[in-house]
Amino acid sequence: MPTLDNFELSNYGLGGPISGNQELGNGAIFRRADMLQTSNTTPTEVLGVRFNKSGGTIKVRFNLWRYPGSGNISNARVYVNDIAYGTVRTSTDTQPGITFEETVSFRVGDKVSIYIWSTNGAGSVYITQVSMLSDFLTIEREG
Repeated sequence: MPTLDNFELSNYGLGGPISGNQELGNGAIFRRADMLQTSNTTPTEVLGVRFNKSGGTIKVRFNLWRYPGSGNISNARVYVNDIAYGTVRTSTDTQPGITFEETVSFRVGDKVSIYIWSTNGAGSVYITQVSMLSDFLTIEREG
């Protein structure tokens, strides 16, 4: 079963609205270096971040790869509020994989997620080195 992580700032005892939208930048507001994986052949959410205090634009960056020798094609896509957003990313590379980046616009209360899946279920597919980048430093941890 895949691992699902959701993040909320309230778990850190921080809160309060931020006025205005946040601007796209290169400052990391979220990083996760470990592997998130699935062998499902349908899109499976493996990470989600909810932005309850601010809207704006971020860059979502991750490495996508497959288990060696599996013959799989690994797939990933960013979703906003469980609706597909942007481009389906694919890779036949093994670790460390290919780095992809998606620019995502969102509103207050939106959840930005990454879904991954395998083309044939013959082996696992992975994302690693997940980052969400902007010039602001507030996130909400869900769950």
